[in-house]
Amino acid sequence: MVWGCFGAGKVGDLYRVQGILNQHGYHSILQRHAIPSGQRLIGHCFILQQDNDPKHTSKLCKSYLEKKQSAGVLSIMEWPAQSPDLNPIELLWDELDLDVQGGGEALSHSVRRARRNAAAYTLPSFTTFRDDIPGRVERQRAKARDRSFALQHFPLSALLH
Repeated sequence: MVWGCFGAGKVGDLYRVQGILNQHGYHSILQRHAIPSGQRLIGHCFILQQDNDPKHTSKLCKSYLEKKQSAGVLSIMEWPAQSPDLNPIELLWDELDLDVQGGGEALSHSVRRARRNAAAYTLPSFTTFRDDIPGRVERQRAKARDRSFALQHFPLSALLH
């Protein structure tokens, strides 16, 4: 498994996770990769967006992020449950997955190639990702109507800036 991030049209750290990622491993990623990448790419008080995976919402990680938010290091974006289609990082993972598929290579080679390819993504690529979000929101809303689930309080404007 690989953890990664992006912001301000640039790719942050790409980290290969050994074994199963739990709350302690994710806490370490927050400390060593997520927050340093956010500060490097965007600066002080960047907005952290993550999904509602249990390790992200664990007491350990939630408490740590709340302390960082109180200190003005970052701001945490509230994110609706069960909305992976709306998460921009999923678009990047799809692109990187296509880039490293088909080679039949070992995971370590795939991760190295993904790092090289991720570094090649430029502002136009991320603008395309961002511009695709309204369509994804509409598709998600259509699915939600079919399941009698409402996304009316989703902060779309926060994603488009």
